[in-house]
Amino acid sequence: MNKNLNIEGAHRSIGIESRKRLLPYSGAEIKFLRNCFLRIILTIFKYSESRR
Repeated sequence: MNKNLNIEGAHRSIGIESRKRLLPYSGAEIKFLRNCFLRIILTIFKYSESRR
């Protein structure tokens, strides 16, 4: 549970940083890219968890 909270916090700070950098992009594009990014990380996380 605690691991998930830390990951959430990291994503939030990454999102804020990338939002500053990606100002030319529209909100929808940022949301789409972030969703893809989160999905990939969640997949990797679940995969590594199930391998233990």
